[in-house]
Amino acid sequence: MVFWTAAGVALFFLILIAMFIAIFASTIRSRRREEQWGAEEWAQLVAPSKAEERERRVAEERDRALSQVVELARSHAIVLSRKYHAHVDSDDYGTTDFNLEGWRKDIDYFVERVVRQALGFGKNSTLWSDARFRQEVYNIIVIIATNISSQGELGSEEISKMSGYEFEHHCALLLRESGFEVTVTQASGDQGVDIVAKKNGDVMAVQCKRQESPVGNKAVQEVSSGRRHYGAHYAVVVTNSTFTQAAKELARTNDVFLCHVSELGSLPFPPKKGQ
Repeated sequence: MVFWTAAGVALFFLILIAMFIAIFASTIRSRRREEQWGAEEWAQLVAPSKAEERERRVAEERDRALSQVVELARSHAIVLSRKYHAHVDSDDYGTTDFNLEGWRKDIDYFVERVVRQALGFGKNSTLWSDARFRQEVYNIIVIIATNISSQGELGSEEISKMSGYEFEHHCALLLRESGFEVTVTQASGDQGVDIVAKKNGDVMAVQCKRQESPVGNKAVQEVSSGRRHYGAHYAVVVTNSTFTQAAKELARTNDVFLCHVSELGSLPFPPKKGQ
C-alpha cells in the first residue's frame, strides 16, 4: 500500500512538472510571437515613413529642376520666341501654315543642349525617365516661347490667347518663380483644383480660370471643396478676368482668396482672410 502511495505521489509530481514545462514553453512561444509581431508592426509603421521621405525628396528634386527649367527658358525666351515665329508662315490672304516638325526639332535641340546639360541629366537619370516630368519640361518651354512679347513679358493679349491648359501652366510658372513647390493636377478628377502649391509647410489649392466673362460662384465652390480634398490650408481662384459680386461675397464667407493673374507672382502667403 505504501509503495503504491509513493508511486502515485511520484506520478503526481511528474504530471505537475510536465504541466509546468508545457506552460513555460507556451509562454516562451507567445513571447516570441509578440516580439515577432512587434517587429513586423514596427516595420509596417516605419516603411510608410521611409516611402514618404523618398517621395518628399523626389518632389523636392523635381520642383528644383522645374524651377531651373523656368529660369533657363526665361533667360532664352527671346531666342525661343524667334525660333517659334520662324516656323509660322502667313501669306497675303491671311492664311497661316505652321512647321510643327521644325518647331519640335528646335525644342529638342534646346532641351538636349541647354536644359539637360544644365540640370546634369544623363541617360540614366531617374527623374528624366519620368514621362510626366519630361512633359512638364516641354510645356514650360512651349508656353514661354509661344506667349512671350517683344519685351520679354506676358501681356494681357498673350494671356487671353492661351488655352485653359496653357493658362494653368503659366500660373504654375509664376508660383514656382515665387518659391512654391508646385504640382499641376491632372485634368480629369482634379476635384476643382488645378494646382497644388506648397511653401513653408503650408498647402494652397488653386483653381485657374482663363475667360473673358467675370468668374462666378461655381469656381469658388469648387476650389473650396477641393481644398478639403487635397488637405490644403488655403484656397485661391486666379483669373485673367474679374469676379462677380456674388463670387466675392461667397469667397469671403468661405475664406477663398480671389486673385488676378497679374498679382499671382506677388501673392501674399499665407493669403489674408477675407480677401
